[in-house]
Amino acid sequence: QVHSWFVRRPRTVRRIADAIVKQAACRFARLELPRGVGLVEACIEAWPTAWQRSGMAECRGLWHGYRFRLDLSDYFQRLDYSLRRYHDGPLQQLIRHAVRPGDTVIDAGANHGLVSLFAAWCVGPTGCVHAFEPNPRMLDQLRWHTEHNGLNQICVHPCGVSDREEELELRVPGGDNSGAGTFA
Repeated sequence: QVHSWFVRRPRTVRRIADAIVKQAACRFARLELPRGVGLVEACIEAWPTAWQRSGMAECRGLWHGYRFRLDLSDYFQRLDYSLRRYHDGPLQQLIRHAVRPGDTVIDAGANHGLVSLFAAWCVGPTGCVHAFEPNPRMLDQLRWHTEHNGLNQICVHPCGVSDREEELELRVPGGDNSGAGTFA
């Protein structure tokens, strides 16, 4: 309801309110408080106009310091941008505890590459991360992340992963989740 009140205000007031909400969400997310991700998600969902025209934005990863270039029109990339990490913290904790320097990791469905970046940090320069991504839009971001961070241990494969060799059509639904592509 607060957001709908601001939507009816002059453009300058809306833009100031949008900027304040974006800054507040990002600053709160960096605190990494319990249930913090849920609160940041609620802020992103309740105030969509703060992100709609933001385009691409860069930040540095919270744990490893790698550069991210994320599309803020995409819901999950907005969340990752706010958190300065991949939004699934438990997955990152699992990778951190299971992967050692020199290991090989397979990221099947790498999307924009934040899990691959985290895995590359864990395997170090002597390890290898095989990142598979068939979606051309996500593939461009994955390659950008790999190249701009100088991560030679990530090998990008522009294809999907299956238990058999076949050619399928990739379907990417509209909306604000560009990583939701499927062969099903």
